[in-house]
Amino acid sequence: MRLLLIVALGMASWCSAAAADAPSASTLLRYTAVLNQTAGNGRAEPVREFGIQALVEFIPGGLPRVTYLFDESSEEQPWPDAFGRFEFDPAGGVVPAHPRQRHIHDERVTWVPLRMGAYPGHDKLQPVQEWDEGGLRYRVLEDQTINAQLCRRLEINGDQGRRTTLSIAKSNGLILAANHRFFVGQGERHDLNLRCDEVTTPTADVVTAWGQGVQPLIDLRETLRSGAEPLADEPLTEAQIALAQKSLVTVDRLTDGTPFAALAAVIRNEVTAGSQRAEAVADLARRFVGRPVPPLRLQLLDGGEPIHLAKPGVVTVLHFWEYRDSPLTDPYGQVGYLDFLVQRYARQKVQVYGVISDKRLEVAKTAPLARRSAMKLKEFMNFSYPVGEELEKALAALGDPRTFEVDLPLWVVIGPDGTILHYHVGIYQVDPSEGLTELDAVIKSALKGSVPPKN
Repeated sequence: MRLLLIVALGMASWCSAAAADAPSASTLLRYTAVLNQTAGNGRAEPVREFGIQALVEFIPGGLPRVTYLFDESSEEQPWPDAFGRFEFDPAGGVVPAHPRQRHIHDERVTWVPLRMGAYPGHDKLQPVQEWDEGGLRYRVLEDQTINAQLCRRLEINGDQGRRTTLSIAKSNGLILAANHRFFVGQGERHDLNLRCDEVTTPTADVVTAWGQGVQPLIDLRETLRSGAEPLADEPLTEAQIALAQKSLVTVDRLTDGTPFAALAAVIRNEVTAGSQRAEAVADLARRFVGRPVPPLRLQLLDGGEPIHLAKPGVVTVLHFWEYRDSPLTDPYGQVGYLDFLVQRYARQKVQVYGVISDKRLEVAKTAPLARRSAMKLKEFMNFSYPVGEELEKALAALGDPRTFEVDLPLWVVIGPDGTILHYHVGIYQVDPSEGLTELDAVIKSALKGSVPPKN
């Protein structure tokens, strides 16, 4: 959904000729971003186009602070990365980080850092200057003119062939154009180009609205983060949903009438949908825990006769996941942590099975691809527990959470008497030194004949 950004009428347009003067305390830039993919014939083919606004404020000391807002939140640009604010330290380092754009290609996710707003220390750039900094190679290219403004061109080279080229207005350091080149897949070149279409001088009320609107969203994002890492691509947990619902009252009030109001509405809709999905999953757990497991069998990848998933006197852990070798993204269904538990309980009556839940198995033509993919994954990850495909539609019998647009894995623990003791959808919270502590506690209690309450 495209966000309709309401800009106050008090904003005065700043023509390109006037932009050559020194910047005011605040400047608002509007960019058009175009993502191109270079085809096999060498032609650039457009993939996506979107807009970005960036408010540049020159804080005491002359260093720019940039607040930005993408025109739309989507699968390619999830809401936690559709807005933000960054500034620069005295050494020119960015704090906390540059904006980033998510690109999905052949089911693989690539994050591309974007340069926009203003470049600190622009007045120190000299022709043919070169230097290394922070693992990047910087090189000043020949000047160019954009909209009658003379610009320094700065090339920044990173690893994996990534290259960013900035066109920086010599008079004020504003970034008027940027090319971000990166490669994905089998060396397929992509270029994300930013072009500044509009430069305006905002009124004080507009600057205030930007600050008032972005801060509660930043606070919300920080509240939902776990540690120092950005919000993950995984859906919000129940705890995060509860925190978001509590915060959204303040978010709605403070973003009302600001350019961030529409994004706040998108966040509320996503949180509401997430709450409904979480309730549906919780209902599945209530439905199955405490009941006998239906008769289910598994055909192992290694061959042999089908095996029954629940065995009397044995604690059985079922891990339903796609088990695809590609695309393979962290945390890999947490199979590494699961295998750690397998080793811990190797001499006890605990059996773990990985159940391939790749939808390609449902079609005769693609089923062999799914099996080969699972075999490659097992060889690559080198986990020790057996993996196979269900024969009695085990996942459907246990309430496939994908019905509610909730991603696997699904974890089911079956007690020695064949009763379902534990039902968990999604990724567990992990203690790096202890692994899957919640699942470990369930297994340990099941061996003793009791199950701990779920936190």
